[in-house]
Order: sequence, then C-alpha cells, then structure tokens
Amino acid sequence: MYSSLPGRMTNEQLAHELLLDANFKLDDKGGSAVENPVFSRIRESFHVAFWDSLVDDLKLQPPCYVRVVRVLSEIRDGIADLASGTKEAAQINSVVDVDAIQEQVDGGKLEWAACVGLVEGIVAVLQRMQAPKRDAETRTQWTHMQEVLAQAGEEVAEQPGAFCKALELVLERVNTIRVDAANARLRMIAPVIKIHGVEYERAHMEKRLKAAAAAGGAGAA
Repeated sequence: MYSSLPGRMTNEQLAHELLLDANFKLDDKGGSAVENPVFSRIRESFHVAFWDSLVDDLKLQPPCYVRVVRVLSEIRDGIADLASGTKEAAQINSVVDVDAIQEQVDGGKLEWAACVGLVEGIVAVLQRMQAPKRDAETRTQWTHMQEVLAQAGEEVAEQPGAFCKALELVLERVNTIRVDAANARLRMIAPVIKIHGVEYERAHMEKRLKAAAAAGGAGAA
C-alpha cells in the first residue's frame, strides 16, 4: 500500500523507524520527519510544475486531454485498489469510464458539465471510503472546490485551471486514504518489528555486504 506513494521511504527504512519508535507514522502527505528535506522540495517543485503544465494542455486549441485521461486512470485505479472487494471498487469503474471519456474527447464533446459531474461522482465514492476523521476536512475542501467549479462555469477561461485544481484535490484525497491505510498497517506490524526488527536489519545488512563483495570481485576480474 505504501509503495503506491511515489518517492517515499523504502520498507527497510520504515522497519528501521519502527524499531526506533513503535509509534512512528507517516504524515498526511506520506512523508516523515526523517525524510530528506531536499528531496521534499524537489518533489514539491515537480508537483507544482506538473499541474501547471496540465492547465496549459487544456488551454491549447484544441485542448490536449492525453495527460488528463492518464490522471483520471490513476485516480480510478488508486480507488479501485484501495476499495478492492467492495461496491466502491465497481462504482469507481463506472464513474470513471475511461473509454467513454476518451470517446467524448475524440469527438470534441467533453463538455464542462460532464467534467464537473465526473469530479462529483469521484468525490462521492471517496467520501464513503475515507476514515471518519477525514470527513470534516474533505467536506471543507470540497465545498470550496464546488464554489471554484461554479464560478468557472460562468468564465470559460477559468475552466482549465478549475478542472485541474479539482483533479489535484481528488488525487490528494486518494493519497490521504493511502497514507491512512499505510499507517494502520504500520500499527499492525509494529509489535512484530519490535521482536524481530534487529534480525531483519542484520539480514539486510548481510545481504548488502554480500552484494558489495560480489560487485567488488566482479570488478577486479
């Protein structure tokens, strides 16, 4: 589950942190206090650049929806993975029907109302999936986003930016659910790490030393 969050700590690093602190958990963005701040800033810069470029895609004449469709696919797949085995998994595949969306794009018929309805459908599924502690913050963010979308409905020039902000919000909420699931799993494995953590780290250290020795031997040959 945690591996779905790009650019984060490895399982080995997580095990090490749990060994040091059984109450260790990820922050709401999937990072931690021990994460390299330089990497965090680089990732944030890429994040901003990506969404800005996505807005530019939609401002082209005609708009380019290639990456938007990819984002929608990522959102659908992320929710389906998190909701595996539940009715929400089936619902999100119905709400985010990528083939149907692509047909509308190809035919130049992806209207603003359809974009808003798409986001509304995704948020409805997310709200049923998320932990109760997330209800208030999601509701607040979604209320604000509804106002942004409504205003953009009257200002065509604002629609690319508003739609991308809505997609960014949705993807952020998907990742928040991923983090909550990852933290729940950390709480489950913490007792195991407490008992077997030293052995786990020793085994990985020996594995790295053997790999280094093998690489050194190959280089000498």
